[in-house]
Amino acid sequence: MYNIKRLDYTYGVFGKNAEYYKKLLPEKLPDKCEDYSFVTKGSILAQDYHASSCLMFRTDEETIKYYAEYYSLLCDEIRVENDDSEEKIKGLDSFLKQARISDESRRGEFDNAELYWIDGHFPKGALLDRDSGYVVILT
Repeated sequence: MYNIKRLDYTYGVFGKNAEYYKKLLPEKLPDKCEDYSFVTKGSILAQDYHASSCLMFRTDEETIKYYAEYYSLLCDEIRVENDDSEEKIKGLDSFLKQARISDESRRGEFDNAELYWIDGHFPKGALLDRDSGYVVILT
């Protein structure tokens, strides 16, 4: 169902911009895919709202390496999140909040994550953690 939901979300919400958003979401899920979740929010008329999606799963190190190479070409900035600078922590917090990951116990699973950030008003990009195997993609 992922492929159908991905296409429905990108074309249904973004129309002429669908090709851009299709690049952000993987064409298919990896062979090793555990703890899968894909939450999409469509468009509504509201001043402080925007359509978004959050794809999250755990996978193997080889797949994360592939995603790291792929997203490094798409994104404006790569942030290594084990850097304790205030800017890095704020970026991670913003990303995790948008992904609806606010539980402190789960946040620890992203201690050594790399954040592939796309500039914009709302957080977009990919969070990859080689230690836990998590991949979190926001659009």
